Amino acid sequence: MEINQGMYADKKVAEEWVTWVKSFANDDTREREIYPWLSAWVKKVKPLNILEIGSGTGLCSEKVFLDGVDYVGVEPSQHLREYACKLYPSRKFMGGTAERIPLGDSSMDAVFSVFVWLHISDLDVVAKELYRVLKPNGHFAIVTANPEAYQLWLSWHINTKISGKEVLGDMKRLSNHRMFLHSMYELDNSFSQNNLIIDEIAKCKSKKEPKQDFTLILAGHKGN
Repeated sequence: MEINQGMYADKKVAEEWVTWVKSFANDDTREREIYPWLSAWVKKVKPLNILEIGSGTGLCSEKVFLDGVDYVGVEPSQHLREYACKLYPSRKFMGGTAERIPLGDSSMDAVFSVFVWLHISDLDVVAKELYRVLKPNGHFAIVTANPEAYQLWLSWHINTKISGKEVLGDMKRLSNHRMFLHSMYELDNSFSQNNLIIDEIAKCKSKKEPKQDFTLILAGHKGN
């Protein structure tokens, strides 16, 4: 299967991301809110196995509580997968995308993803794939950009080009960044139309941007 590696197919951009990841220990939103939220969610849903879509350098496999859980990370970038395998040799990482997950139907108890959905152009396609790999009543947690804070996200870009919902430009430490400005209705509709029931919506903010929740977490389960 040929994999579209996205912006991290470029080794330079992949290395920029690896460098940025090393600074995440100082990222209060991930450390104070996202990782603890996901850890609490894992403890609550009690999966035997779990899939991370867009596992990158594998950091979540270390930061999120996964004791006794069989973890697999799916990542399109070969550069980032190789890095993850070196850092976490006991974890399993596979090539794949949110649109084409190399796992069987109804194979996963739980699925989570951190800041991947904002890179997705077709929400319906990834929702269908999420539904396919989840077991009946399986759980999902999607961490993404909060549509109410898109102006804040845009303020982090330079050399920005916007075409419809697509945004291209340099972002913080990345010389190539691509995201899509999907509305909350579009996010919600992509789940509901594919029998993925949202049970909980959480929001996170950063100390650096305390006035606005820039992160959205959509958690729920696969309907019957």
